[in-house]
Amino acid sequence: INSFRTDALRRFTDWIDSWGGWWLYRWGDAAIRAVQLWVMLEAKECYEFDSLPYVHQHFCRCPKEVNAPCTFLGRGAKIFRWSCEAEQETEEKK
Repeated sequence: INSFRTDALRRFTDWIDSWGGWWLYRWGDAAIRAVQLWVMLEAKECYEFDSLPYVHQHFCRCPKEVNAPCTFLGRGAKIFRWSCEAEQETEEKK
């Protein structure tokens, strides 16, 4: 947490705030925090959660061990539905 309190990151955050990036373009804090981490950390200090599925609206990433592409299942009332299950082979595909 102390890393987020450095003078350089405070200036970066103030700079974004000064030209309205938060409000005019509706940037969420998650995107800004990701940029801050990208600037602040080296690649060896980051951990990729490649064993967890991740979905956010139009983006989907399946775990590496599943070895299957994300399949869009359609849109529900308020969510986008995705699947990380491998396709089942049918007699026609054999």
